[in-house]
Amino acid sequence: MPNKGLRRIQLTLLLIVAGLIIWRMNASPAGQGFVSISGMDTRELKSAHFDVLRPVSVQIEGEVSFEDDRAGSDLAVLAWILDRSTGEVVWRTRVENVTRESVRALVSDSVALDPGPYSAFFSTYGPDDASYKDNSAFGLKPHWTNYESYWHLDLMAPDGAVDQTDPPMENVAANGALFEMGLLERRTSSTKMIHVEGTSVVRVEGGFTRCASRCDSIVIKEIPSGTVVWSIDEVEAEPAGGSRINHHADADVTLPGGVYEIAFEPGSHRGRWSENPPWNPDAFVFTLYAGSEGRLRPLDPGPSDNPSWISWVSETRSWPKLVWSPKTALISFCLLLVRSIRPRPDTTGGGSNARIRAR
Repeated sequence: MPNKGLRRIQLTLLLIVAGLIIWRMNASPAGQGFVSISGMDTRELKSAHFDVLRPVSVQIEGEVSFEDDRAGSDLAVLAWILDRSTGEVVWRTRVENVTRESVRALVSDSVALDPGPYSAFFSTYGPDDASYKDNSAFGLKPHWTNYESYWHLDLMAPDGAVDQTDPPMENVAANGALFEMGLLERRTSSTKMIHVEGTSVVRVEGGFTRCASRCDSIVIKEIPSGTVVWSIDEVEAEPAGGSRINHHADADVTLPGGVYEIAFEPGSHRGRWSENPPWNPDAFVFTLYAGSEGRLRPLDPGPSDNPSWISWVSETRSWPKLVWSPKTALISFCLLLVRSIRPRPDTTGGGSNARIRAR
């Protein structure tokens, strides 16, 4: 009997020890898991947002995918952490910081973060549209789209070091923007007329796509000739992260006085992400606004099939300035009268040349 009671005690202690070992194996040495992203399908972007309250080392565990099993292939599924106060990436998956198992890429890393607001992102859109369509053989091919069940991202930190927060507010229009194209506005082509008084500077800033074909076309045309005086292809842009087509422009464009049309023809990301988004998805907004020199203003040209008055505005920039007199007053009155009786826009919605204006 005493041996039976001893065995029960030993069995109880053994179960307790086994439970502690299992708990220790599943518990993170970093502490609390405050971000957990999983259950991802292809062509998704998920994010989580948090504030770091004190300097802390964040433990990162997860799994992403290479494009395929070929040596030298790049990562197709990406995870990264963005410092929202600076817009800089403080950590991201790289070939150098993952453990490769064929297509699978295991993540076990850490990053030191200072106090401030941060966002964690996980994208399964892939490097480009061609790569997404390259999968075949009924899902048997070693290809990133066949590894959905493995994708996840977990961030852990000591208790009390991090607070989860709500998503940041959506990007608002730039102050004084003449033209702006965010992700939603990129669903269709857009144009905008501007009037430049004297030689002026237009500031070009924000995100766009650049590649050999099927990427963004952004030009400025002189009116009424339609001559292209500037193109986004002329800008030395920096990569914006994510897909190789994402770029960021930051340049000045000098325009002589006159009337111009800004024309934006989106290629990729037409209202939604078509491949991995840039590191700062909320800031992928293409904007034109007046620089520090000159005067510019938006222009409403009326119906696009009656542009004669635009020609009149353009031509008057070369007229000499008139000194007031009864004669010049009569001329001015006649010009105003001509403008006031120009054809009104077609409000029936049937005009095939109706413009879609940028918001």
